[in-house]
Amino acid sequence: KISILSTYNGQKALIRDVIKQRCSWNPLFGDPGKITTVDRFQGQQNDYIIVSLVRTQNVGHLRDVRRLIVTMSRARLGLYVFGRFSLFENCFELTPVFSRFAKRPRELSLELDEAPSTERAADCVRNPTLSRDLHHMWSLLQGRMKSQFQEAARNIATGMSSAGVGPAPM
Repeated sequence: KISILSTYNGQKALIRDVIKQRCSWNPLFGDPGKITTVDRFQGQQNDYIIVSLVRTQNVGHLRDVRRLIVTMSRARLGLYVFGRFSLFENCFELTPVFSRFAKRPRELSLELDEAPSTERAADCVRNPTLSRDLHHMWSLLQGRMKSQFQEAARNIATGMSSAGVGPAPM
């Protein structure tokens, strides 16, 4: 359901390492469907796409409109782009896409109380938590993991089974 795209192989490798260290082992998160480069993702789609445009010096080869089209057109339900907006907004080749981003919120709105199976109308907002930046989002996720692990430990201590958490029954 989730793919993570980067424009560079080095960044792809770094993202894979971080996911492996911080998420893969965790039953609450696990691995995304795919972590790859934009060029390798051509012709594919997924429900949710996370795009890493983290650059510090220049726009790089994303100026190629074909790469930009692949990058921005592969999500069926949600597209999340991480990067320094100010670097890309003044690039002539990227103007059509980034002028649209300029009209949208730049903060990620998280519904922390929703479960994966929760169904709600697209315009229904319950209790959003706004993530200011990547560090804030990570601290929110760590807090969420800690409370879920504590709940699982309480359930195990009281003899209740918690689906998907803890060792598999023999």
